[in-house]
Amino acid sequence: MVHISSPPEALSQRRANVVLVTLFLATFVLGSAELLVVGVLDLIAADLRVSIPSAGGLLTANALGLALGGPVLTAATIKLNKRTVLIGAPSRCLSWPTWCLH
Repeated sequence: MVHISSPPEALSQRRANVVLVTLFLATFVLGSAELLVVGVLDLIAADLRVSIPSAGGLLTANALGLALGGPVLTAATIKLNKRTVLIGAPSRCLSWPTWCLH
């Protein structure tokens, strides 16, 4: 059996490309999800039995939370290991509903 080894630079570049594509796709999905809500705002307002401007206020509150929370979280985690933050933050968000039920 013959093993063909790649130079470390090629493996490193390949891994960097995979990481960049993954981050790009995640950003695209999150951005699309943010904009999708605007298209169904009238349905959200009807479901919550509020006016469309009131339902729009929920979107404004969400946008403010993201705009203000992002820099605060960045400042709070700037000195932590980036890999730990990237893995820990989604894990904590996913475990939060389970933790609250107990």
